[in-house]
Amino acid sequence: MPFSPLDDLEGGESVCIPEDVGIVLEGINVFQDLDNVALAVAILFVLMYALNLSYPPDLCYIFEVVQKIFMELEKGTVSFLIKCLL
Repeated sequence: MPFSPLDDLEGGESVCIPEDVGIVLEGINVFQDLDNVALAVAILFVLMYALNLSYPPDLCYIFEVVQKIFMELEKGTVSFLIKCLL
């Protein structure tokens, strides 16, 4: 998914806004033209639960933080490594 840089009017910093937001599972484009990244993340979690998919090993802690801290699902059951970061 390509990103197009835009100039921030106040700070002069460039901001990346995605041109297309979608979900690709195992090389198959499942969703595309979603409104924003937050919606894509929520749909990704729904698909992972519905299809009984496991988290990718390289990203398991990122998915755990998103699921348990940001989305507030299963609040009290964070792993030891995540507790150390908090």
